[in-house]
Amino acid sequence: MCSSDLKTLALTDETGAFWFFDPANYELAVKLLDGRPLTETFWTFFASLSNVEYRLLVTDAETGASHGYFNPAGRFASVGDVNSLPAEGALAPVAASTVAGLRNEAALATDCAPGPGTLCLRDGRFALEVAWADFQGGSGGGVAVPLSSDTGAFWFFDDANVELLVKVLDGTGTNGRYWVFFGALSNVEFELTVRDLWTGAVKVYRNPPGRHASVGDVDAFLP
Repeated sequence: MCSSDLKTLALTDETGAFWFFDPANYELAVKLLDGRPLTETFWTFFASLSNVEYRLLVTDAETGASHGYFNPAGRFASVGDVNSLPAEGALAPVAASTVAGLRNEAALATDCAPGPGTLCLRDGRFALEVAWADFQGGSGGGVAVPLSSDTGAFWFFDDANVELLVKVLDGTGTNGRYWVFFGALSNVEFELTVRDLWTGAVKVYRNPPGRHASVGDVDAFLP
């Protein structure tokens, strides 16, 4: 674990802890395991000794890939994520240019800034980006096409050939979550990163080569 924050304690090569208010009172323990022999990913486990609200961002310094977790106030979290970070070289880094802003909570944006590779949905709350890898070894980022406040698309190779449709819906009235749905018109490998800019939470969806994906995640984000 690498951090300039003095509120951290390295326990082993794989495990560390954070304190928030008092150096004698640790609030969060985190470990990173190499699960590549089993799942081709690195695994993130964390457990809290506190029920305060916090955000945890795990970043692979070698690839730039990152995965964020949000714990709401009042919850004692214990999480084991065995699909946290892809193995090195699996794909080009996803949204590496935006990871730096997440490393410091003070730098978190409150509204999405649309750009060629960034799709902004739900009045700028959610920022979506895609990295792809084709069967010939090429890779790159998807180009965003906004369609409505909830829905957008990405093309990879040709602006006349849409590869991915995605939408973010407010399902809080049903199950207290925001929902992410996407469908691919291609079976190339891609990673879809969805960031909630209001909370700092991040979800990454990976489609392996050869699969035509259709996904509905109704537990994607807390309000």
